[in-house]
Amino acid sequence: MGKEINDAALYEELERISSIIDKYHFPSEDFQAILSQHENYQSEVFVGQLDRYVNQKPDDTLARYYLADALYELKEYEDSEKQIVKILENDPAFNDGYLFLAAIYRERHDYDRALEYCQKSLAQNIENIYAYTTMTRIELKRHQDEDALNMAIKAYELDDHDIEAISNLSLAYHYNNFAKERDELLAKLNEINTAYSNEKVQFLTSVFDGTDPWRD
Repeated sequence: MGKEINDAALYEELERISSIIDKYHFPSEDFQAILSQHENYQSEVFVGQLDRYVNQKPDDTLARYYLADALYELKEYEDSEKQIVKILENDPAFNDGYLFLAAIYRERHDYDRALEYCQKSLAQNIENIYAYTTMTRIELKRHQDEDALNMAIKAYELDDHDIEAISNLSLAYHYNNFAKERDELLAKLNEINTAYSNEKVQFLTSVFDGTDPWRD
């Protein structure tokens, strides 16, 4: 059961990333072979194997992105940053890379620098939903709740069916004490009922009931 959920979530994430990286629509056969060997895509074993693969095939951007993501989940932020910087050196138009760096600096509590990378993303595309959702979380982390809500609303207005936009607006409503609006969006996520949306529901529920002290 866990393997099926992981596979479904991976598929959705690959689809999202491939829509951003137009020239990398699908994982290579070699990269897919590595993915198929693992149930946990953030394990140290996975990171080690993927690191060796990326060193052998440095132009596999999607694989490098997943390595960066795995390192991020392991809180190896410096190594994760190095991988994203390498991607941006080869492809400065890789917009998602700037948002990834923003997330890294957010976790380091360097919020001003995190926002700078969001602005780099918006300079390429003023309607980038994920720039606004990233800014939402940065502002929430530093307790600028009203600003966070404004960013979340912008993302939601751009696409009110996007899972990230729905999730982040629900989170922003929570910290702005709009419980009714928060719960309406949580219910909307529940109705989507995919592996990715269910993951978001679990996260939000844990924040709302205090199980996960997300920013405190």
